[in-house]
Amino acid sequence: IKYRFTEPFTYTPVVVTSLTSVNEAEPATVVLKDIKKEGFEYSLKPEEVVEVLHGAERVDFIAWEPSSGLFWDTLFEVNFLENADDLWGEYEFSEPFPSSPIVAVGRQTNNEKDPATVLCRDVTQTSLEVRVAEDTSKDSETSHAKEKLGFIAVGRVNE
Repeated sequence: IKYRFTEPFTYTPVVVTSLTSVNEAEPATVVLKDIKKEGFEYSLKPEEVVEVLHGAERVDFIAWEPSSGLFWDTLFEVNFLENADDLWGEYEFSEPFPSSPIVAVGRQTNNEKDPATVLCRDVTQTSLEVRVAEDTSKDSETSHAKEKLGFIAVGRVNE
């Protein structure tokens, strides 16, 4: 499915998606492809063990150019993470947040056929850890090729 932004971005944005409906019982992952300033493509990928296409679902997204700063009383950072794979990797924010920020992370590339999702842990004022976790519904192999991730982190200045 192709999605075109109302207005093109100046720079390629980070795109983070969420599946926000449940029209089928089987889980699915949103797979992004060809993210550009003008838009992106996406598809729904079912678990590996499922051999049929996943039906229609609602997919919501946020697209935001890489940047950081203060908007009213909210600090934000939006950026890419290169070379993420199935091992936990730490990313340090460009500036510390006053407390642990709210974070949304998503794959920007799809360099392997196996369905996978991004996991986050240990989100602190200064960093977060991420990894690409492959679906294990069909087999126990979990190694994954390097992917480009994107993240959006936001936190209040006065909490």
